[in-house]
Amino acid sequence: MATEKRYCPACGHEQDENGICTNEKCPRRSLQVTLNENQKAAEEAKEELKVQSASILSTRKFMLNTRKMIFGNP
Repeated sequence: MATEKRYCPACGHEQDENGICTNEKCPRRSLQVTLNENQKAAEEAKEELKVQSASILSTRKFMLNTRKMIFGNP
Protein backbone atom coordinates (compact mmCIF):
# COMPACT_ATOMS: atom_id res chain seq x y z
CA MET A 1 0.00 0.00 0.00
CA ALA A 2 1.54 3.29 -1.10
CA THR A 3 1.13 6.31 1.13
CA GLU A 4 0.48 9.67 -0.42
CA LYS A 5 3.19 12.21 0.32
CA ARG A 6 1.98 15.55 1.53
CA TYR A 7 3.92 18.77 1.34
CA CYS A 8 3.87 21.92 3.45
CA PRO A 9 2.02 24.77 1.74
CA ALA A 10 4.33 27.33 3.38
CA CYS A 11 7.78 25.99 2.50
CA GLY A 12 7.25 22.95 0.26
CA HIS A 13 8.99 20.39 2.48
CA GLU A 14 7.43 16.99 3.12
CA GLN A 15 5.02 16.57 6.04
CA ASP A 16 5.05 13.71 8.54
CA GLU A 17 2.11 11.34 9.16
CA ASN A 18 0.50 13.92 11.48
CA GLY A 19 0.63 16.65 8.84
CA ILE A 20 3.47 18.53 10.53
CA CYS A 21 6.17 20.01 8.32
CA THR A 22 9.55 18.27 8.61
CA ASN A 23 11.54 21.47 7.99
CA GLU A 24 12.82 22.65 11.39
CA LYS A 25 13.02 26.29 10.21
CA CYS A 26 9.49 26.45 8.79
CA PRO A 27 7.34 29.12 10.51
CA ARG A 28 4.23 27.00 9.97
CA ARG A 29 5.86 24.04 11.73
CA SER A 30 6.21 25.93 15.02
CA LEU A 31 2.49 26.71 14.91
CA GLN A 32 1.65 23.10 14.08
CA VAL A 33 3.81 21.74 16.90
CA THR A 34 2.28 24.16 19.41
CA LEU A 35 -1.23 23.30 18.26
CA ASN A 36 -0.47 19.57 18.49
CA GLU A 37 0.89 19.96 22.04
CA ASN A 38 -2.16 21.98 23.09
CA GLN A 39 -4.53 19.38 21.64
CA LYS A 40 -2.75 16.58 23.50
CA ALA A 41 -2.86 18.57 26.75
CA ALA A 42 -6.59 19.21 26.25
CA GLU A 43 -7.23 15.49 25.64
CA GLU A 44 -5.29 14.57 28.78
CA ALA A 45 -7.23 17.14 30.82
CA LYS A 46 -10.50 15.80 29.43
CA GLU A 47 -9.55 12.24 30.41
CA GLU A 48 -8.55 13.42 33.90
CA LEU A 49 -11.88 15.19 34.24
CA LYS A 50 -13.70 11.99 33.28
CA VAL A 51 -11.80 10.10 35.99
CA GLN A 52 -12.58 12.78 38.58
CA SER A 53 -16.25 12.86 37.59
CA ALA A 54 -16.51 9.09 37.89
CA SER A 55 -14.91 9.25 41.32
CA ILE A 56 -17.30 11.97 42.50
CA LEU A 57 -20.31 10.09 41.14
CA SER A 58 -19.16 6.89 42.83
CA THR A 59 -18.73 8.71 46.15
CA ARG A 60 -22.17 10.29 45.84
CA LYS A 61 -23.81 6.93 45.14
CA PHE A 62 -22.03 5.44 48.15
CA MET A 63 -23.26 8.27 50.37
CA LEU A 64 -26.84 7.90 49.14
CA ASN A 65 -26.80 4.14 49.65
CA THR A 66 -25.37 4.57 53.15
CA ARG A 67 -28.07 7.10 53.97
CA LYS A 68 -30.75 4.69 52.73
CA MET A 69 -29.34 1.92 54.90
CA ILE A 70 -29.31 4.12 57.99
CA PHE A 71 -32.54 6.06 57.59
CA GLY A 72 -34.50 3.88 55.15
CA ASN A 73 -36.05 5.10 51.93
CA PRO A 74 -37.40 8.66 52.14
